Amino acid sequence: MRTKLHFSSTRLSRLVRLAPLISLSCVVVSVASAQLPTPSPPPCTPDACPTAAIIFPDGTWLPQVSGGGFFQPVATTPMEIVTIQLRFPLTLANRLLIIEVLDGGTVLGPTELTLGSDATASFRFQVSEAAFNPYRVLLIAGRGTLFTEMRFRVTTQQSSLAHLGNTSTRAFVQTGDDAIIGGFIISGTGQKRLIVRAIGPSLVNHGITNPLQNPTLELHDHTGAVIASNDNWMNAPNKQEIINSGLAPSNNLESAVLTSLNPGAYTAIVRGVNNGTGIALVEVYDLETITSGSKLANISTRAFVQTGDNVMIGGFIIVNEPARVMIRAIGPSLTQLHVPGALANPQLELHDSYNLIGRNDNWQQTQIGGVVAGNQVTAIRNSGLAPTNAVESTIIATLLPGSYTVIVRGINNTSGNALVEVYDLQYNDL
Repeated sequence: MRTKLHFSSTRLSRLVRLAPLISLSCVVVSVASAQLPTPSPPPCTPDACPTAAIIFPDGTWLPQVSGGGFFQPVATTPMEIVTIQLRFPLTLANRLLIIEVLDGGTVLGPTELTLGSDATASFRFQVSEAAFNPYRVLLIAGRGTLFTEMRFRVTTQQSSLAHLGNTSTRAFVQTGDDAIIGGFIISGTGQKRLIVRAIGPSLVNHGITNPLQNPTLELHDHTGAVIASNDNWMNAPNKQEIINSGLAPSNNLESAVLTSLNPGAYTAIVRGVNNGTGIALVEVYDLETITSGSKLANISTRAFVQTGDNVMIGGFIIVNEPARVMIRAIGPSLTQLHVPGALANPQLELHDSYNLIGRNDNWQQTQIGGVVAGNQVTAIRNSGLAPTNAVESTIIATLLPGSYTVIVRGINNTSGNALVEVYDLQYNDL
């Protein structure tokens, strides 16, 4: 179930001080604009055909490929209606397609279709009310020439597998209130072992010409108390543990905190020694699997957005199975939380490892394309997480496991403080 999250002003003010998002492989992502791809089933290959695009009511969609006669299971909520676009081998063009429901649920429309001249077809399917694993839909094409099975898993609780993994954000660190202030929430029942890093001088190896030369790192709990800090990771009392993790920074001036944390909200603050300024990266790495009983849930970072290469660039990783997330770029409403110099009109872009896959400027105006297949305004309102200002930006996306990058910039090359957030919509509130 995609749990609705209702953040009080107190919780939001914590997130404004809070952290997430990207791995170093994402730091060099181009910030130039690009065209969004059109939602459609992926191309067929000899090893992966048929293919499908599963379109959800909230306007998100998920590409699927069939291997060995089966599609991967798709997580849905009770009574959810999905649109399924299918692509078969061209040898089946203009042939009959029979849709047979095996375990429950309803095909909304005819169960016999004729594939088009491009061997494509689409139908709508409503899953049942009851939780069941899985509901199966058999597809028979060309009068028995090809059989394949789609599976839908109806969930009434949070998935124990899909979750946000390692996260990071790259931004320009200034002084005073314009440090990088990032946050993350740990949900679940057990402690989470993780490492938080502040990276600066080694960014020159990734094409950054003005890195923060000597970053410091503070970790705060939900009360604002400093629970750990570091300046130069080699001085950490558990230096050997950092080395053993395989995530020791490559420059001795960079900072790291390796610790175990109880479920709750935490803040990481990155500043420059002696009021130094420059581009830095704040990262959170999950050192455990989901079987630990806890996971990284909602993540956010506040930083000063400039222009060109000094926009805010964040990233996150989805692990294990597809997850539904909401991504927000918040600007003018930060003024109500006493944040100076708020970005007046933020826009955001979502990239996977290769392409631009989503874009929004003003959450009440959905920009269709990429992972966004339909109008999302109603779904954003129903989530309980709609921005309070109409010029702030939001995307809901169902994402396959992998690395993703979010870029936040100001309209017309404006600058100011902004907040980028990623919400796991399967996350149960604390």
